[in-house]
Amino acid sequence: METHTNPPERDRQHKLVRAAIFARRMRDNKFPANLFGEPAWDCLLDLYLALLEQRQLSASQLCAAATVPPTTALRWLDVLCQKDLAMRRPNLRDARRTLVDLTPKGEVLMNSYFLGVSAYWNGC
Repeated sequence: METHTNPPERDRQHKLVRAAIFARRMRDNKFPANLFGEPAWDCLLDLYLALLEQRQLSASQLCAAATVPPTTALRWLDVLCQKDLAMRRPNLRDARRTLVDLTPKGEVLMNSYFLGVSAYWNGC
């Protein structure tokens, strides 16, 4: 899994993605439960972070990151796969687990989004 951004951009985007995830969790802690819900975006953020960190992400880890029931997260993962933003692949080390990656299309869209918002977000 290798991203097409160069190392300085990757570092900047890594910080932006971490900040976005932190802000979402902070928001969840400050407002009433179940007020906000964007499991597809949570999944894309975690998939993108995994890509930037060059680590593998299992479907169960992705479901946990979405902060919704696993069945809901899996439905959204199906949508992301249908939209060619994510893809499942077998885990060759553990046949019980499925790994999930961004597709090239998903990577391009996430790169573009974070390059665009970096001009507006301070501190990253």
